[in-house]
Amino acid sequence: TATGTTTQTVSKASTTVTLTSSLNPSNANQAVTFTATVPAGVTGTITFTNGATVLGTQTIAGKVAAVTTSTLPAGSDVITATYNGDVNYNTATATLTQTVNKATPTVTVTTSGPSTYGSPVTITASVGSGPTGTITFTSGGVTLGSGTIAAGSVAITTSTLPVGTDTITASYGGDSNNNAATGTGTQTVSKATPTLALTSSVNPSSFGQSVTFTAKLPSTATGTVTFTSGATALGTVTLASGTALVSTSTLPVGSDPISAVYNGDANDNMANASLTQVVGKATPTVTVTTSGPSTYGQPVTITTSQPPGTTGTVTVTSGGTTIGTGTINSGGTVTVTTSTLPVGSDPITASYGGDSNFSASTTATPYL
Repeated sequence: TATGTTTQTVSKASTTVTLTSSLNPSNANQAVTFTATVPAGVTGTITFTNGATVLGTQTIAGKVAAVTTSTLPAGSDVITATYNGDVNYNTATATLTQTVNKATPTVTVTTSGPSTYGSPVTITASVGSGPTGTITFTSGGVTLGSGTIAAGSVAITTSTLPVGTDTITASYGGDSNNNAATGTGTQTVSKATPTLALTSSVNPSSFGQSVTFTAKLPSTATGTVTFTSGATALGTVTLASGTALVSTSTLPVGSDPISAVYNGDANDNMANASLTQVVGKATPTVTVTTSGPSTYGQPVTITTSQPPGTTGTVTVTSGGTTIGTGTINSGGTVTVTTSTLPVGSDPITASYGGDSNFSASTTATPYL
């Protein structure tokens, strides 16, 4: 019996790979599944790449391997599935072009809630996790602010929104994977109720003394302030840098209720403040003059002068003797005439009795 042997060289077989996309074209940030199919009996792994970027390596199961990604950049992406071979089969590749369009993100605008004029409001625009770049906020054509997207959103704070229902627009500028987009929201801004402070330049004051009342509001307030003393109007004054003031010297003696009423404007409600102005009686200066030196028995005219507004009587005495009493006339004077003054230097004294606005007052003159 004889035998013979030989060697048979068996090379690895070539195989094919078929590559498909679950969605083509797709949008940026959209999940796409790539599936590679090989003939039955082929085992091992398949590596998926986008250019030089590895998307993943998967083990073949039931003739297929698949990978899912949502990170493809916008444009025409060349996807390659590389079969890495096994003991029986050589490597093989398949490619396709995945068209990825820019996404148009949804811009959602929210605020911190209803506000009053001049108070801060926080406005937030959200665009999701994919977009990058900046968002600009406007209202009525006025730019409120802008910011760079972080964690899918941008927030700004503003206190310049006008009273009313304000439409807020958030404009996303786009990036390499996302189209520009806008979103809107509304902010309700009510009138503010400002604080009004009322002060007096001098309190207490005296009858006839000039007193200035100052009303102070926030500098943004405009319009007018009306000042009253009880039912008496003191004046209506236009605000300047949030301040209005009025001066008067006609307040009656007593405790006078002073009120300041801010009449409001487009952004501010009315406001008021009050104080009590204490007005005391004034002490008038009484001036005494005579007709000049005289001789014994000759008539002498003595005249007293009081400030305007004084009423009542003035008594003229000399050395404890009453010379005469008179009622103050419209010119503010009292005149008495006497011819009983004794020889010598006679002191003349005028005593004012006072009235509802003036205290009693006594004035002595040099010797006549």
